[in-house]
Amino acid sequence: MNIHSRIKQLQNDRNWSINHMAMEANISPGTILNWFKRKSIPTIEGIQNLCNAFGITLSEFFNESGDDSVYLS
Repeated sequence: MNIHSRIKQLQNDRNWSINHMAMEANISPGTILNWFKRKSIPTIEGIQNLCNAFGITLSEFFNESGDDSVYLS
């Protein structure tokens, strides 16, 4: 699973809009939209902010269901 898909999965699991996710993570909605539209890679700080909002650890983010094959693109 790639990072963008993982973020989208977590967003969908919670039924959050981009705006709600951005507010919870203290990230601008434009930044999150750029991650998806331009396929840019979020910073570790951005991923950590999302993890805090989702209530998970970085380890849980990158190891969803024991899948060790998370990749960046």
